[in-house]
Amino acid sequence: MLIKITMILVVISFALLITSRMYVRTLGVTDQLRISVKKEYKKGEEILFTLFGFTVMVTFVMVIVTVISLIIKCL
Repeated sequence: MLIKITMILVVISFALLITSRMYVRTLGVTDQLRISVKKEYKKGEEILFTLFGFTVMVTFVMVIVTVISLIIKCL
């Protein structure tokens, strides 16, 4: 069950990564510079990037927990 949850989180993280990259590619040069240099985000951008960051952090922790769980089960 833990492996299934971890795999679902990995897929969600990957989908959000693709969505974020596609969004940044659709922006103009000035908006890309605004995001990369000034770190000024619009409200929707801030929600998207925050959600992506949170999902990546949770996925990372779940992968570590799953690996430790599998190591303990195999020993």
